Order: sequence, then C-alpha cells, then structure tokens
Amino acid sequence: MRRRVENCEYCLEGANNEVEVLSHYNDGLTDKRTYRYVEKLHVDKLSTKLDFKNLLIGELIYDDIYDCDINIENCIVIEDVDTDFALFNGRVSYAGTIFLGNCEFTGNYNDNCSFENTSFLGKRISFNESDFHFVNFQLMYAKNSDINFFLTYFECEEFLFNDTEFVDTKVKFEGTVFKNVDLFNFIGIESNNEIIFNRVNFDCTEIRWFKSNIHKLAFVTCEFQCKNADFEMSCEMLILHEGMNAKIMNFQKLQNLKQLDMCDFVNLGRINWNYSAEETIRAFSVKEPTVWGKRGELHIADHKELEYEYKFIKDIYVSTMQYENQDIMYCAMCRERRKGTFLDKKSLYKERKLNPFQYILYQLKHGVVDCFIEDFMSCYATSIMRVLMVIVMSIILFALIYTPVIVVYDVQSLISKFLSALYYSGITFFTIGYAEAEFTTSFIKVISIIEGFSGVFLMSYLTAVFVRKLAR
Repeated sequence: MRRRVENCEYCLEGANNEVEVLSHYNDGLTDKRTYRYVEKLHVDKLSTKLDFKNLLIGELIYDDIYDCDINIENCIVIEDVDTDFALFNGRVSYAGTIFLGNCEFTGNYNDNCSFENTSFLGKRISFNESDFHFVNFQLMYAKNSDINFFLTYFECEEFLFNDTEFVDTKVKFEGTVFKNVDLFNFIGIESNNEIIFNRVNFDCTEIRWFKSNIHKLAFVTCEFQCKNADFEMSCEMLILHEGMNAKIMNFQKLQNLKQLDMCDFVNLGRINWNYSAEETIRAFSVKEPTVWGKRGELHIADHKELEYEYKFIKDIYVSTMQYENQDIMYCAMCRERRKGTFLDKKSLYKERKLNPFQYILYQLKHGVVDCFIEDFMSCYATSIMRVLMVIVMSIILFALIYTPVIVVYDVQSLISKFLSALYYSGITFFTIGYAEAEFTTSFIKVISIIEGFSGVFLMSYLTAVFVRKLAR
C-alpha cells in the first residue's frame, strides 16, 4: 500500500503569506509543512506559462481560453474547482496536488493533461462532457468520492489509469467515447468500491487489466470491439450486462471471483474462462443486486436470466472443449428452466388462467418426467453412470418383487431364491426371455411386462447418452 494523504489540518485565521499544514497519512503518521497561501488564484489566460508549486490555494478560478501551459503541482486546493468549459490549448498538469473540495474539470484539453499522483478528498469529482487528447491518471488517489466520466471524450493512443487507488470511492464511465485509443492500461488499481462502465464502446487494439484488486467491476451495455481484452486481476464482483464481445476476452487469470452477472451479454468472438462449472454456478447464484433495473430498482437475476447465463457459459465451455464443465453447466441450465416453468405454471394457476385438471397434469409431468426421468435418472442425458445405476437398481427392485412368489414354488434357501429371482429379472429386463420360469402367475406376467418395457426404455436411453458422449 502506497503512502497517501488522507486529511489536512490548517488554520487560516491571521494568515499572511505562509500557513503550516498538518497532513495525516494512511499509515497513521503525520507531516507538517509550510505552504505559501493564496486566497484566490485567478489563472490568467494572457500568460505565456503559468507555474504554481507548493501553494495552499483557497479558490481556483479559470477563464475561457488558454494557449499557455498550466502547472499547478504539489499544491493543496481548499475550495471547489470549476473549470467552466474552458479551452486548454497548452499542457495542463495537476501532478502531486491535493483537492479537498468538489471538482469540476469540464473542458476541452487539446494537449497533454496530467493528474499523476493527484489526490481527491472531496465528495464529487467530475470530468463530465470533457474532451481529452492525452490524459494521464497514473498514481491517482481518491477517498470517499464519486468520480464521474459522463459523455467524456478521449482521443489518444494510450489511456493510462495505472497504480490508482480508490478508497470508498465509486468510479463511473457513462456514455464515454474512446476514439483512436490503441491501448487501455488499468494496471495496479486498488478499489474497495465499484468501477462502472456504462454504454462504452471499446474500439481499440488491447485492454489490459493487470495486477488490480477491485471489489466490483461492471460493464453495462458496453461493446468490446478490441482485438484482445486481458483481465489478469482480482475482482470479487464481475458484471457483463447487456453488452457484446466481438473479438477475444481472456479471464484465465481472473482471481477471487465471488459474484457474477452476464445477463443478456452476447458473445460473437471468443471468451477464455478458467473457472470450473461449480465455481461459476456459485458465483451466479449469489442473490445480491448487481445493477440498476430499467425502472431504477436494484436488479436481481431471476430463473430465466440465470438460464441464459448458464447457457452463455456452457457455450464458452463447448468452444474451449471443456466437456465435463459443459455437462455440469447444461444440467444447471435445464434445472433453472424447470424452476422457471414451474413458477410460471403456479402463477397461471393462481390467476385462474390454468384449470385444476391442467395444473394436476403438469404437476405429474413435472414430478415424473422433469424431475425423475430427466434429472435424477441421467442428469439430462449427461451421466452414463446415473443410467447404469438406475438399470442395476431396477433389476434388483424387480427381483425383490419376484422373490416372494418363488418362495411358494421352490424349497431352496432364501439366497438361492433371491438369485433365481435376480436371474429372471435380468433376462426379462434385457428382453432375453428364456421362458425357464415355473412360477409364472398372472401377477408375475404383469410385472414382467412392466419390467420389459422399462428395460427397452432404459437401454435406449443409455444408448442415447453414450452416443452423445462419443459424438463430442
């Protein structure tokens, strides 16, 4: 953790030119320095170069157009800052400056603009509707702030956001435009809150998230047109909501993922995903709000949305030939579809749009076909072992039914009687039919018909599951 200023104490009563400022750092230590105090700093647009360092500035005022370079470095700005849509044709640097109030950096920056090693301690930091042609946010620090890039325009070769740290700070890019940006660098970012990209189009060569530690990273209605997007980072909550990937996204080195939302995200390219199906399902299943809904309410995924998300990840597993994970995710997808249909039918019945007879028929289908045959017997035709287990259990079950009848006709020991019943059950189940039994009562004949049908059905089912496995 880097050493950062978290608070400043000073006294302006009776202050002339110099004021002592006591700075409190995040490591618990303090530092006292003397700054030259300027109550009101009016940045003159007629100057050829403006260079301000080590100042304690009460109020910072800008005019309309600046053709000169402006350097406000290693200063402390007390009051709010408002650039008021100024035009900066020269270089602008706030390197090492601490802003204690709210800041509005709205303007057109036609040259290099640097916020390197800048600290923001105010509640609201805005870069809304600004144009940047080259900007540097490296080593930036913010605490208890909201940082907004609403309709901000970036046109530069590199977007540098490296080694930044956000404590209880939300960063939001909404409607932000990136033009002619080859490389997005988000390296070494520390944030215990959220970073949100809303309606952002990444049309670039590469996006690189590297060695960052972020609590919540959200891409809402974003389009990834970049050739490669690498997420080699730690992120507890990842949201890809209502967006699109056209090329390659790599999540192979994504760590510490606890919650995931990929609702209505479309993949037209390739996504490399390193988490197992079980870990991914746990991340999807966290019942906490992820993004705001269309009506402003907090959004929690329902069964239909979870079904879409499971199918989305299943298709990723198919494209990367992770077949075991594909089967697990396919089962989860089918179960969410079943739960969603069950709730829909229940709702229709309560609204009297479904009569009792139709509802009873659906309940029978739900219990026998959906839950027992499709899920329990074969995990939706993905598990050969499940089908084999049901076959063995069926043979043993019918053998137990035959055993009491054999007792009447045979004087052998009980074990021999059960083995005879097991043999008869086996040849009946597999439809071999040697006709060796001497105890064929009417009851046994009926049971034999049921077992023969079960055998044909289960053997066909086993063949279908086996062929499905081989076809891959």
